[in-house]
Amino acid sequence: MRFATILTPALLATGLVLALPSCGKEAEASFTSVAEAQEAGAKAKSTKDYPTARSAFQYVADQSADDPAALYNALLNLGEVQAASYQEAEAEGTFNRVSTELKDQLDVAGIKRICSAWIHARQPERVKASLDLAKNLFPDDMAKLDKEQQALTALESGDEAALASLGYVGD
Repeated sequence: MRFATILTPALLATGLVLALPSCGKEAEASFTSVAEAQEAGAKAKSTKDYPTARSAFQYVADQSADDPAALYNALLNLGEVQAASYQEAEAEGTFNRVSTELKDQLDVAGIKRICSAWIHARQPERVKASLDLAKNLFPDDMAKLDKEQQALTALESGDEAALASLGYVGD
């Protein structure tokens, strides 16, 4: 958290300075290694501290240009956090990077993560687009995405009970 220094005449006269949380832009977390950032991001994501998670996974992505596997994982995590924090356009851009720049890394498990992020964010059109991508890339593996297909149907019909039975409602 950033702090703003409040200087009032009384404080100046006594030589005391009061530090209060400042309003405005979030402070950027600083990391000394990719491993540290990955660990901090995972912890922050699990506790829904999305600003810290975004910062950590962005750092990992920025530092992993020469490591496709690390970049792939960092971008999937970043996209999930963006979707969870209602930054749908940013998440879409991040997931598009995964499916274009890292197409060789993308697998059914990655598609499941992307679909799940969109299901939790209540974005049926994006779930459908992700499933369509899976049909093109992994036509023989669509049975592995049955839960996501059922969730899409539930989203489109507004069936919260079906979403809950699939594990997409609540924590």
